[in-house]
Amino acid sequence: MAGKKTGEKQPTVSVIIGTFNSAPTLPACLSSVFAQKYKNIEAIIVDKGSTDSTLEIARSFPVRIIEGHVERCTQWNAGAKIARGKFIYFLGADMETHQDFISEAVKKCLSSGASAIYTVVSTKSNAYWARVRGFERKFYLLDEKWQAARFIEKGVFWKIGGWNEKLVAGEDWDLQE
Repeated sequence: MAGKKTGEKQPTVSVIIGTFNSAPTLPACLSSVFAQKYKNIEAIIVDKGSTDSTLEIARSFPVRIIEGHVERCTQWNAGAKIARGKFIYFLGADMETHQDFISEAVKKCLSSGASAIYTVVSTKSNAYWARVRGFERKFYLLDEKWQAARFIEKGVFWKIGGWNEKLVAGEDWDLQE
């Protein structure tokens, strides 16, 4: 990270990825996580009970895995509970992140005192909900790639109560409220 003192340790970033039958998109998602220029990353997969090769693919990467049959908000909260990072970055298994994103997000949080960063992510899936998300984004006023604050300081995340586990959709918008 630019401007860091020699020997100063970078804060850990925990990347939490919820999965369910995500074999078609998970390799690209995890590859984008591990292609980050920022290296102090832990990746946590929280699986909803996949019946395809999702877990086999996940195990081919250096990730921690939690298995259960829960919805996305509960998945992400479970991952956040075991996260070791100062910051948490929530991704869907159908999302990819730019190789500079984590280093830039950490730098911005540390230099500005921000607790969360709105993200730009790309979705490579052609699954139903990915298409719905793409349609929805056409109505965004500024940039259809912007999403909610998926990169957040862990202490702040828990201070606001984490993800609302009663929601099965729209959780990203609820968190920013």
